[in-house]
Amino acid sequence: YFSANPNGEAETVRVILKPKPRQRILQFEKDFSEIVIKGRGAMGNILTKADVHRIMLKQKG
Repeated sequence: YFSANPNGEAETVRVILKPKPRQRILQFEKDFSEIVIKGRGAMGNILTKADVHRIMLKQKG
């Protein structure tokens, strides 16, 4: 869902995690405008260490 937009807007996604014992937060939203663009050799950005069940697009930029 990460893309370059000329107007500066960015997508927002909702991440739903796989339920595990003692895990409190099962879903959260991430706005891609908060993510810093790294160099060309970067391998990516980590949203969470937990197992992801589903990712849904909440708002298109």
